[in-house]
Amino acid sequence: MAIIKVKRGTTTPTTSNLTQVGEMGFNTNTNELFIRGNSSVVKIGGGIEELEYSYTGNVSSHNFSYSFNNAYIYRLVVLASTNYKGSDTSQTVITYKTSSGTILSGSYLTLFNNDVYSSQSKFSSRNTSNFLIADAHSGGVTPSYAITKTIDMDIMPSFESSTTSTYQWIIKGKSIASVSDQSNATITLAEFVHSVDGTIGQILIDPGLDLGATDTIQVSLYRKRRK
Repeated sequence: MAIIKVKRGTTTPTTSNLTQVGEMGFNTNTNELFIRGNSSVVKIGGGIEELEYSYTGNVSSHNFSYSFNNAYIYRLVVLASTNYKGSDTSQTVITYKTSSGTILSGSYLTLFNNDVYSSQSKFSSRNTSNFLIADAHSGGVTPSYAITKTIDMDIMPSFESSTTSTYQWIIKGKSIASVSDQSNATITLAEFVHSVDGTIGQILIDPGLDLGATDTIQVSLYRKRRK
């Protein structure tokens, strides 16, 4: 029986590693198999979502570059926390940019709910460059250790008369603000929609938690084909 060997490495292969269409590569750290397409490297099996970008660091905000392709629907997950024991009313702000760093404008709508006040507030703006997520900690309890935020958002292309041209990106998602290691934790839930005019090439994420001695943020970007 013939033995077929594919390229092997300890990271996810890119188009610079797999230069020929149909060439395959194997990540020995994660036991994942990839194949080169016409313009990108695609994971074989293991679900429909592909991890495209990830970052973890002790910073209060993070800016990353990525060329969003209208052939895909994206999911962005942000986990943030701050080592802090005081009250806080911080809100998350997202800034969308072109690949060259030009800040894009658009509109946002965000609804704020928390289990302390039993009420809902609405925030919205048009023609803005700072896209708000109204996810401030409710203030119902004083954090003993840390304030945390978990943000889950879908980034989707929208079209006019042709599905090959994207002029507007629609982002929808939810954010949950709470505290760490407390049985009496209060919860804030923010639901939001952003409409961004232009081609997204960079995203700046600022959860607003620049308060404590240690701030942590983890960012993961996934994608799946829309058809």
